[in-house]
Amino acid sequence: MGGPSTRSVLLTLSKQRLLDLGRTFSVGVAAASTREAQVDALVGANSIRFRELLGSLSRDELKAACRAHDLDDSARARPVLAARLLNAHG
Repeated sequence: MGGPSTRSVLLTLSKQRLLDLGRTFSVGVAAASTREAQVDALVGANSIRFRELLGSLSRDELKAACRAHDLDDSARARPVLAARLLNAHG
């Protein structure tokens, strides 16, 4: 999948979670859209910074993002998991 980006991390989330993030970041995300279209809407808004996105994710979501990017997901602490994604992001 390559290095983590806002798009690639968002693609690890469910449609419902993407809707939740749309509300969190004040971005219009259509419930009837495909998951990919929801991700496009969130990324296209250019209002979500990578660090802020990671800060809004749960531990399990961060672990899933780490696994999707072939990063160590063995940590239990959210800050450690987020730091791994941030470091790989550059």
